[in-house]
Amino acid sequence: MSRLFNEEEKQFIFDNVEGKSAKELTELVNKKFNRNVTEKQIYLFKKRYNLRGNIHSRPPALFNEEEKKYIEEKIKGLPNDKFLEKFNKKFNRNITLKQLSSYKSHHKITSGLISGFYKGHIPKNYNKIGTETTRGDRVFIKVGNPSVYIEKKRYLYEKYKGKIPENHVVVFADGNKNNFDLDNLVLMSKVEHFIITTHGLNFKDKDLLESSILLAKESIKRWDAYIDYLKVTDYDKYLSKNQARHNKKIFRKMEA
Repeated sequence: MSRLFNEEEKQFIFDNVEGKSAKELTELVNKKFNRNVTEKQIYLFKKRYNLRGNIHSRPPALFNEEEKKYIEEKIKGLPNDKFLEKFNKKFNRNITLKQLSSYKSHHKITSGLISGFYKGHIPKNYNKIGTETTRGDRVFIKVGNPSVYIEKKRYLYEKYKGKIPENHVVVFADGNKNNFDLDNLVLMSKVEHFIITTHGLNFKDKDLLESSILLAKESIKRWDAYIDYLKVTDYDKYLSKNQARHNKKIFRKMEA
């Protein structure tokens, strides 16, 4: 590297490196001495002689010594937001939570709290009991803490019409999932709901829906009678039609 520049050129670089990038210094050297050195050569020369351009001055410290001492002594037992409120008021500063958190992290300062939650702390995303929220096209209502939600249609039905039996669902009679009028909430079993939806009997009208439920009940009765006919005691009522026919053939062979 010493052969690349003579003493005059080296001294020129030493004198002019301050405040200049490698690119700027390269252009200056080439113009001054009519050379054709590259930016990489200047960079390596600076690196060898530990020369720094100091283009970017270091920003002033965020906190002075008094403020640093206050943080170290007073942060214990306080969450960041509570401490920051006192700090900014005392020193007439406008420090943000992000700045304080970053400073604590870099200097390994802790408040001594186990987590970000403390007694009496209310999270920003906390919802009061009774708060409604949507998930897709369904509406839920909060009924307990910390996060106990129930579908609004079930909540209203049980509150005003009575407990929903096991294996039963509540549907909207007119098909409008935002119409929570009590007359629009209809109770049916899951089997009835399955039959209505799979056979296209689900109409957008309460009277027609009630008729569909009656047809579904009749279908279930016929199916139950068919199962009794097969004399099967422990039988899955939800077998496909083809499977039921297959079992019927097997049963007839066994009787023969």
